[in-house]
Amino acid sequence: MEDDEYVPVEAKDFYKRYSARALSPEIVEVKEEIEEEIEEESKEEEIEGEIEEEVKEESKEEEIEEEIEEESKEEEIEGEIEEEIEEESKSCSTAAGGTSIDRVFKDVYVAVGKDDTDVLKWTLDNAVSPGTRVFLVHVFPPITYIPTPVGRLAKSQLTDDQVRLYINEESNKRRNLLQKYVSLCNDAKVTVETMLLDSKDTAKAILDLIPVLCIIHLVIGTKRPPHSRLVRKKLSLGEFVRKNAPDFCEVSIVHEGKKVEADQHVNGQITPANTRHPERSFFACFPVRWKTKIS
Repeated sequence: MEDDEYVPVEAKDFYKRYSARALSPEIVEVKEEIEEEIEEESKEEEIEGEIEEEVKEESKEEEIEEEIEEESKEEEIEGEIEEEIEEESKSCSTAAGGTSIDRVFKDVYVAVGKDDTDVLKWTLDNAVSPGTRVFLVHVFPPITYIPTPVGRLAKSQLTDDQVRLYINEESNKRRNLLQKYVSLCNDAKVTVETMLLDSKDTAKAILDLIPVLCIIHLVIGTKRPPHSRLVRKKLSLGEFVRKNAPDFCEVSIVHEGKKVEADQHVNGQITPANTRHPERSFFACFPVRWKTKIS
């Protein structure tokens, strides 16, 4: 039977050499260097983690500062808007006992199109008194398509010179159109001014203009007879504006040189209207911000 504690000579020599090698200063030094490197790497990772956290915090702070700055800008804009509205309100209601309010009451705005000479003549005969100013309001659609020999083309399909040429032609047409109305006012020795509104929706453009300019009296023409059956199906431009205009604005509708009363669409009668428009409450007029373009 063999001894359980027997160790071969070769094994004893190996363990002696291994033990001596494990305890050598060179190995111990290398081991310490490795441990130091591992520790340094660990510290570097911790530092990198801290840096990343700091960067994230700084990023959050910058985002917060940007949000605060944006809110501040919005507050400034709101403040400016409120100031503008307040100024418009003051200008609209200024001098309650002075002459400026009388001028506003006397101002008459006339919506004119291609053939509204009868509308302007009615205005000059029935709605004008000494000191009255007449404002000619002309709404025209924005130019998106341009007629050419090959059909209507979008502006983007034409050169800048072609677009500019067409715009100039249209401007000259509008100028010539308004000139005949201006001449009528000049002949009647009435102060006249013109307003051009670029809009796809004529009714909306006019309705938006009323509170901005505090229009007390607006005259608009209609080609549709009051007794027409179409009246029951669809409102004319004038009827739509009168129905949706603010209470402080009187809207006079003129057909073939005669005023159409509000109830005439029911009985189909037209009666001349030589009476002046009643003075509505001026202080019912309130200003709003207006985005429609005036040129």
